[in-house]
Amino acid sequence: MDENKVGLHYTECDKCRQNVKYFCVPCDLNLCQGCKEEHLRDGTSRSHDVRMYRERYATLFPERCDRHTKKKYIYTKYCRECLVPLCDKCARGHSHRGHEQGDITEAYHRQREKYRKWYQKIQMELLPQCTDKKDRVQKKLERERDLYEDMLNRLNTQAVKVKRLIDEKVAEIKTTCTNRWKSQIGTLRTTKGELSSKITHMKNIIENFEDSANHPAKFLMFVKDNPMNELQYPEFCDPPLPSFVEGELDRNMIEKLLGRVETNDLKAFITYSARTEKKTLDVPELTSIRHISCLATNRVWISDNTRLICINLENMEKLHKVSVPKDSYGCHTVNDKDELFFIDIDQQIVKLSNNLQECHPVLKVTKPWEPVSVHISTMTNTLLIGMIIPLTKARVVRQSGSGQEEGDLEDVSDAHELYEAPAYITENKNGDVIVSDYKKKAVIVVSSSGRHRFSYRGPPLGHFEELWPRGVCIDNQANILVSNFNSRSGAELHVLDKDGHVLKMVVLDVNLKKLFGMGSDLVKKTFMVGSSSDNTLYASQMSDILA
Repeated sequence: MDENKVGLHYTECDKCRQNVKYFCVPCDLNLCQGCKEEHLRDGTSRSHDVRMYRERYATLFPERCDRHTKKKYIYTKYCRECLVPLCDKCARGHSHRGHEQGDITEAYHRQREKYRKWYQKIQMELLPQCTDKKDRVQKKLERERDLYEDMLNRLNTQAVKVKRLIDEKVAEIKTTCTNRWKSQIGTLRTTKGELSSKITHMKNIIENFEDSANHPAKFLMFVKDNPMNELQYPEFCDPPLPSFVEGELDRNMIEKLLGRVETNDLKAFITYSARTEKKTLDVPELTSIRHISCLATNRVWISDNTRLICINLENMEKLHKVSVPKDSYGCHTVNDKDELFFIDIDQQIVKLSNNLQECHPVLKVTKPWEPVSVHISTMTNTLLIGMIIPLTKARVVRQSGSGQEEGDLEDVSDAHELYEAPAYITENKNGDVIVSDYKKKAVIVVSSSGRHRFSYRGPPLGHFEELWPRGVCIDNQANILVSNFNSRSGAELHVLDKDGHVLKMVVLDVNLKKLFGMGSDLVKKTFMVGSSSDNTLYASQMSDILA
């Protein structure tokens, strides 16, 4: 009889009526394989002592000796020195003579209880942990497979686009060459025909003149038919020949057209700030921190979704308060004179003096456009304004100090619209305009003239949380700082260099979730950030955050 079926044939699981294989000692439950695993996954029974059902009974199965099977010797003893079971004949043999021996049943129970703790640790701790890690590895494997497949598909798509552009350009050059050749060959053939006709005429004159020598009548008839006019022939116009100038081809140009694979190891640039030069402050009257504009003094402008207040950081005293449009984003900015520019509830750009007394409108945005973000350029003293026609179009424009529009910051060579929701705008030291677009889920960077330089949508590999950018600012090294609203790991910032390469990701050691508004003071070298879930403002030295 199969030993595994002894005592189980007529016994059913107390939960599902399948054949029993285990029993729980504290619960006194008979369990099958599946119910046993479910029982141990339950938080209330995870540490229960679950044993093989056979152990419920004291009966031990007799086992025949592997060496003396012909005479059906049974294991009855245990050699404590060799750690092996013995039959009576083995116990009397030369190999175990003089060794300490004991009853196999006693040795079985002693070692069984000793190993039970090890078995339970494997069953309740090590195996679940290993299984969980295997599941995570499997999920990571699937995500990475999808990621690599997506990269290859995007590469193929890009290659098709490049090939199509090359084919179109080749066809265009061929058409230009063909049309030019047809035009020139027609002109040359016409000129050739006219010259051939003139040559024939002149040869006839010479021949008739020679033939009429000594023949007065014949010569005089020749004179009548050929008056001595000035002979003309078409001028030969030698058209300039076209030339083909070969373009410069190199790997960098191909990489620029197709793209590149960045294999940054995220573990190398994910850092956790654990510095002491930081503080958290609760901003009065606000429910969230959606945008921050730092002043040269110890004051700062902070807004939530409807209110914009100026506070003194030393005592958190509120100095001034204005209203902004509902669900505002980067709706305010300050210039080098500490004057505030903000979008008011009438959708116009207003300037407030640094003494907080004088306020007058600067610009009225014409419908159907609505302003959603504003930034003043310290380099050109012009206003950068993000505008939208809700659910339709978006643009970023540059306005002069007198309110005259100086042009869209949109790359006209790009067939796709560059912006969809330009929620935050800032400017880098090289004049680049940086826009955080939450609908595009990208940080879009253009040159001062509007040429698209790059768009950042998150690290290339190894990071599976999609970037939802919100606040954006720069540091003293012209690096770009972006807050990630979508991070599950906590208060996460992405740090890029001025060309869009990921330098690091910083997880702040502070209890902030869903980071939103950001601001930096390049003079004091300080940095501030807040979340959308409460009114807590986090402030720190840049060196502490970005070291």
